[in-house]
Order: sequence, then structure tokens, then C-alpha cells
Amino acid sequence: MNLAPRPKRARPTLADVAQIAGVSVMTVSAVLSGKKSTSRFSAETQQRVLEAAAELRYRPNVNARALVEGRSNAIGVVAHLLSDEPNLYFLEVLTGILAAAREHAHSVHILALESWSEAEHQIPKLCNGSVDAVVLVGPMFESAAEHWLPRALPYVSIHSNTEVPGITDIGVDEEQGAYEAVREIIRLGHRRLVHLAGPVGSVGADRRRRGFVRALEDAGLPLTTDAIVSDDYTREGGKAATARWLDSHVGQPLPDAIFCAADGIALGCLDELKQRGIAVPAQVSVVGFDDNVLARAAGLTSVRQPLPDLGREAVNQLLDEQGGVRDTYGRPWVRYLHLPTSLVKRETLIERATSPANPAAAARKAARKTTKK
Repeated sequence: MNLAPRPKRARPTLADVAQIAGVSVMTVSAVLSGKKSTSRFSAETQQRVLEAAAELRYRPNVNARALVEGRSNAIGVVAHLLSDEPNLYFLEVLTGILAAAREHAHSVHILALESWSEAEHQIPKLCNGSVDAVVLVGPMFESAAEHWLPRALPYVSIHSNTEVPGITDIGVDEEQGAYEAVREIIRLGHRRLVHLAGPVGSVGADRRRRGFVRALEDAGLPLTTDAIVSDDYTREGGKAATARWLDSHVGQPLPDAIFCAADGIALGCLDELKQRGIAVPAQVSVVGFDDNVLARAAGLTSVRQPLPDLGREAVNQLLDEQGGVRDTYGRPWVRYLHLPTSLVKRETLIERATSPANPAAAARKAARKTTKK
């Protein structure tokens, strides 16, 4: 038996394709790269080049092209992913990033952080020439990023918890989304409301908290000191926050509805209510924020963010129609792009027998009617 190694077949080159097609190497390069200058070649010439490339099974050397063009045709994506719970928010955003990157003929490199404290050391390593641009998903930098973030690349952020000069932040109007959801909860007859908020100090959590408070104020409902409970954006955080509120209100009326700052929090809330035998929505309505895949599977009413669209828009902001990178960094301002939200009603929210949102105001109104009579 002959065990001698088989000779390695040489990889076909542009020169090989040019020789078979009977044209110059420059012509082959222009035709196969799809450059606009291709239009100056006849259809017959282009066809000969394509047939020759197919015959040789020619594949472009991506690394060599990157060196020549000074581009990697890759986008970096940075997110906090290394935790016990899957980050469903990120997975749906990533769907949009991947789709748009494919349309621009770019690959995607993911940098998974255990915490944002690693960002200052890890992101510069990503920006060593392996990517052309970077999407920051939910960044929460612990130091001023303008002092250490490499300036050679363009960036965009999605739902940033840190303002960085010159970086466009893409998201939704979280305060208004929360406000409209809570107003609808109140319109359906709920009067005793509790808000399970995200972590203190999170920009997104603060915005959703403000929307909750503003909706109560506009409806004339009191904001009690125990109406807001903060914890992590996780299922465990939601379960723990619900348990704390229930344990501190033993023997007291349940809330009519619980508005949660994230679907993960809402799912944990549902877990705790079910464990205690509290029926949803018969006794308590529950509403989340995000409308991720688990929320949809659980029949959870939620404020829908167009998560894949956020990822797609991030890539479109970074790359132009020809796949080239845009100059997005170095400007002394932060720009915001807001996509719309909507409340998606499912089984966890019902209408209750209505009572006046502001009993005192209702009493005064009734008294005025009696006086007029």
C-alpha cells in the first residue's frame, strides 16, 4: 500500500483565471469583485471570466484582499453575555445584525464579556484590524470611553447605558413605551399597581421607571413608597423582587397589576405568583417589556421592541450601500435613533371592574353635577 502523502494541489490564482479567459489579471479582478468599473467590459468578456473562474473553482483570498484594501469586511459585536441565564434580548438583536451584515457581505465577530468592567481591556484587542466597525449592545462602561476606545473605527450602540461622544445610540423611547403601557393598564380598570424595575443606575431602567411614575401621576393615582421594587434584568431577579413585595405585604390586598421593566423580570414574577397559588390574570395582571421569544411562548402581555430591527439599523448606520464604513466617531455629540414600541396584549392582562382613578376628583365632579341640578 502506497502511504506517500498526496501532493497538495496549488490554489488557483487570478493569473490562472486570466490565462484561461484570455484577459488581463486586472480585468479578472474587476469582474470577480463586482466593481462598478466592470461595466466597461463586454458581456462576452465578463462571461469568459466567470466561466474560467468556475472551471478552476477559483475562490478569492479574503485575507489577501483585506490587506490590499485595508478592510476585513467584518463587524464586531460586543455584549455582556456570560451569565447563568441566556440573553434572549441579545439573541433577537443579533438576528437583525446578522441579516444586515450578510446583505453588506460582512461577517460578524462576537466579543462576549463577563461584565462591562472588562470592556476597557477587551475592546481594544477586537479593534486590532480584525473588524471594520463595532456594535456595542447595552454598554455600561465604568470609565469615560472617549479616553480609551480606539478612535480608528466607527461605532454604534444599542440601548446604551453610557453616553459616548460621537456614537449614535439606537433604541426605543423607553419612557414613552412604559408610559403608554401603564396608561392602558389603568384604562382597563387596574388601580393598585406595582412596578418591578431594573437595576438602580441603569439608564433604561430609569427611563421605564419614569414612564410608570408619569402614567400614575397623569391618572391621578398615588405613588406609594412600596410601589417600585428594583432588581436585576433576569428571571431570578424578577422572582426575588416579587417575593420581597409579597413577604412585606402579608395579609394586605394584592396589586391589581404588576408592570415589569423586562420580560425576564416578568417571567420570574409569574414563577413566584404561581408558586404561591396566586392566579394570573384573575387575581393579578402581569405585563413585561421587550416581547422576546419566551414572552411570546408564555402568553405574556409585553411592550414590544422591534429587537431584530435594532440590530439591522445598527449595521446600516455603520456601513454604506457599498459596504464601506461610515465616519461615526470623533464628534462632540451623541445622536439618538428611536424605533417605535407597541403593547402586545396576551393572556396575562385582563380588564377589571373600573373604579375612579382619583376618587377625590370623582367625588368633586359628582358634587358639581348635584349642585347644577
